[in-house]
Amino acid sequence: MDYNPEIINHVIKEGYHCVYGDVTDEEVIERMNLKECTMVISTVPALSDNIFLIRKVRSQNRKAHIIVTASEVDEALRLYKEGADYVILPHFLGGEHVSGLIADVRKKTLKLHEERARHIEHLRKRKQMGHEHPK
Repeated sequence: MDYNPEIINHVIKEGYHCVYGDVTDEEVIERMNLKECTMVISTVPALSDNIFLIRKVRSQNRKAHIIVTASEVDEALRLYKEGADYVILPHFLGGEHVSGLIADVRKKTLKLHEERARHIEHLRKRKQMGHEHPK
């Protein structure tokens, strides 16, 4: 689910079921067919939206895996309490990624200038698709 129609079109072309709209809109939730979902992933940063989504999914589908996003540890713990299977904390995840990069550079299994070039290309593709960091 996303607000950006370009992103929806891209993801549909990749073969995934997608819905355009707001995660807290009851009509949109109905179109998601939660009873049949095997996994629901939310990168929405708002705690209340993620709690709403978790409760809706769990009320219709106890088996679906739910992955949501939080910006603070207390929020992540609350989302786990609400029934999330995994909570993404972008700040910590970014730190872990960089730590892995540093280890690979030190082991000489990664050349940082090559990783830089790949990352720039990746960022350009994301920008073309309309992805921006949430404000």
